[in-house]
Amino acid sequence: AKAAALLLKARRPLVIVGKGGAYSRVERELAQFVDLTGMPCLPSPMAKGLVPDGHPLCVGAARSKAMREADVVLVLGTRLNWQWSFGEHPQWSSKAKFV
Repeated sequence: AKAAALLLKARRPLVIVGKGGAYSRVERELAQFVDLTGMPCLPSPMAKGLVPDGHPLCVGAARSKAMREADVVLVLGTRLNWQWSFGEHPQWSSKAKFV
C-alpha cells in the first residue's frame, strides 16, 4: 500500500528494469505496465529491448537526466549496484525514493 501511494503521488516516477526482467521474459507485461501508467522506463544494458528503444516512454537515451530527475523509482529485476550508481546522489536526486 505504501509503495502504491508513493507511485501515485510521484511527480516524476521512473521504472528501472534489469536482467531479472529479461530472464523472466516480461516484455509484454512491462510494455503494458508502462503504457497503462505512463511511467518512463529505463532498462539496464542487460535488459535493453524489454521496452523497445523507439517506445516514447523508453528513456535509455536520456539515462542521466531520467536518473537525476526521478522522485520515485520502481526497481524491477535489478539491484541498486554500480550500474545504477547504488541509488546515490549526485547521479540520483538526493530526495529520490526507491520501491
